[in-house]
Amino acid sequence: MASWGAPLDPQLSIVYSQCNGGRLGELIVFGAEEGLAGLAQLNASLRADAEPYLQELLRFAQFDGFEYYLATIPRLMSSTGQQPVVQLSDYIDKVIYPIASDVDRAFDLYAHYCEARLTTYGTLAYEPRLEHPNILFPTSFAAKVAQDRELVRMLEEGRFEEFIAPSPDSRQWVEAVLQAARGLP
Repeated sequence: MASWGAPLDPQLSIVYSQCNGGRLGELIVFGAEEGLAGLAQLNASLRADAEPYLQELLRFAQFDGFEYYLATIPRLMSSTGQQPVVQLSDYIDKVIYPIASDVDRAFDLYAHYCEARLTTYGTLAYEPRLEHPNILFPTSFAAKVAQDRELVRMLEEGRFEEFIAPSPDSRQWVEAVLQAARGLP
């Protein structure tokens, strides 16, 4: 993607070759077409006033009604071009949760979340009368994230350090994932 200036994750490229954005429950996958609402333009506007470490993120999806994004980190790509995925809470505290070593695992984690929500509440839609704080993405799924051995290796190596350093909540998340990973066979 020339206007982005970094390679697009190959799995995300497949998503965009199959569909140009869309909605999965409360997750809105941005369209990749050029223009004001396109992926490159959207990222350019989001990077404009962002801290340098946030400018490296390629945001490809947003949770409806919130400043929560899913994003890849092109600089941390594997030898096959796959890029780890984080969830960014783009409020004042700028919390970053590393959630997957690649896009496919991120969508799998989101599907796991949707399944838990459907099983528990019978809906993916936000309904204030339901106790939604019991099932949160991604924080309710540290054990599932810990099964991603490549992501755990990257966390142990400190590859996300500059992205999580500014936020105590990010550090707590990483520790929860690593602790869950220690309990795996």
